[in-house]
Amino acid sequence: MAAISDNDRPRMAREVARLERAGFDAREALVHGFRLCNDRLEDGMTHAHAAAADWLLLASHAETPTERLAAQLEPLGHIEAEDETAAIAQVRGALAQNLSYSSIRPAIGEAALAHYADFGHCAIYTLKAGQLIERLGDEVAEPTLLALTRMVVRATREERLPEFRGHARALSEWDGRGNAVTGAKDFIGLSTEGALRQTLASSGRPMRELYDALLGAAAFNLLHFDTEYERSTSNAIADNVGWLDFTHALTFANACRHICDERPDLWPRAALQLALFVGRNRKYVRLDGDGARWRVDDRRTFLSAATKALYDHGIPEPIIACHRLKVLVAIQDELGSAPDAPWAKTTCAAVNRYLHTPMKRHHGLRIAAQALDFVGKEE
Repeated sequence: MAAISDNDRPRMAREVARLERAGFDAREALVHGFRLCNDRLEDGMTHAHAAAADWLLLASHAETPTERLAAQLEPLGHIEAEDETAAIAQVRGALAQNLSYSSIRPAIGEAALAHYADFGHCAIYTLKAGQLIERLGDEVAEPTLLALTRMVVRATREERLPEFRGHARALSEWDGRGNAVTGAKDFIGLSTEGALRQTLASSGRPMRELYDALLGAAAFNLLHFDTEYERSTSNAIADNVGWLDFTHALTFANACRHICDERPDLWPRAALQLALFVGRNRKYVRLDGDGARWRVDDRRTFLSAATKALYDHGIPEPIIACHRLKVLVAIQDELGSAPDAPWAKTTCAAVNRYLHTPMKRHHGLRIAAQALDFVGKEE
């Protein structure tokens, strides 16, 4: 615990290595860490939990003991970082009855998609919580589910923001009768309201068709993100966007597909919320951008090399490493589900650009300029 509190990675590495040498499973250290830190996570589940599921997956594919230990250490290094009482009580009751996460996941999925909550994190974490429990065992179920419940209850409801207020009206208008054939190109360049209208116009089409169109548009946006917005020092606070604003659409889509496979009745919520991602990001896309230079000819080799690089990623900020991992895991999962999907080439090119474009990690001048502007308006 001391090594985790101090974020002393070399010490954590030694302790985990000693644990394995003594004949224990190194994953027990992660279970111990989550249980000890659960009460300190005021807002519940974080990227530490969500990415842990994927780091453990990466560890299971490691080719050497060193790679395996490197992957297992990542989540350990990340741990320190409405009616909640009733919701927690219900979860504790389910656990007391020895209900599995898979049996309660549909209900949590419904809660996660009840609102455009916390920029899609609720849906993403609902998927990752189950995967984490599968990989660490039932002993980690309680701290994981309590953290997830706390996070879902406290999540910011983004649909209350002016640009997303059309979501509630669109959801009420969904009748499953819209028969407009749609593809990714039909969503590109649309505002949030336009994307919602287009989604409604296709509400009666097969959900897979609509999903492919929205995911394809999200991938197009990532491929054509205008990085001038990321580098700008004079933009408004509302325009503080970066790569994660775009990659979240992909990981959110991946989570929604799994949730809606279990609960098809949640597809309207998932599709409309994905439309919000697509419409919101259109302002920060250059439609004339050159995406051809990022084309991936050998998908398998590209994804394999990108995944292997994660064992020694060299990125000091956990959130950046987490998102690289989560994007790669999500896209490989989607391609495994639909290898010939119409968005496959665009998505691989988009991820290639994301992984190989330098990212601005500190915005000193922007923060200072926005602070002065904000304070100036108080006078």
